[in-house]
Amino acid sequence: MYGCMLLKKKIRQKESGRQGAMAGAFEARDESRCRSGRKRRRPLGEEGFTLLEMLLVICIIGVLAAVAVPKFSQSMTLANTSKIQADLSTLNTAVGLYRAEKGVDPTELKQLKEYVVNLDALKPPSGSYFLRDGKPPEKAGASYALTKGSDGETQATLDEHRVQDFGRAEKKEASGT
Repeated sequence: MYGCMLLKKKIRQKESGRQGAMAGAFEARDESRCRSGRKRRRPLGEEGFTLLEMLLVICIIGVLAAVAVPKFSQSMTLANTSKIQADLSTLNTAVGLYRAEKGVDPTELKQLKEYVVNLDALKPPSGSYFLRDGKPPEKAGASYALTKGSDGETQATLDEHRVQDFGRAEKKEASGT
């Protein structure tokens, strides 16, 4: 702080035009500081970052992006999978209520309108999702459908996949033998 005060005095003396013995002493002192190997102070009015500082920041941002982007993508796929599972469960519950009330299975989603609030807005998310069988994520279809299974029971599906087909593939445990 003391050096900063001297520098301000020096600038004031130069501005006022007094270049006496004291001004020369200040200049000599500043020159000796530069030669002593101490970090050179930036002149007043010179602000900003050095090239090295900028490169370091860019490298750090690059590393963070390389880690964050795949995690974000995987999180989006997992969120899409969860939404599909929730939607199909809701539709299956509505199918069960319809079956209990009417005694027959519905053939179209429109028949479930009184059992599902805002049925027209129930659409699969755009993007990929996980399947339990380990197949690579697929693009979600255009809409949900009702399909009669081999057991004769009607269930809601997306791209011919039932609610049980969605989710992360279960990891197989390695045997210790």
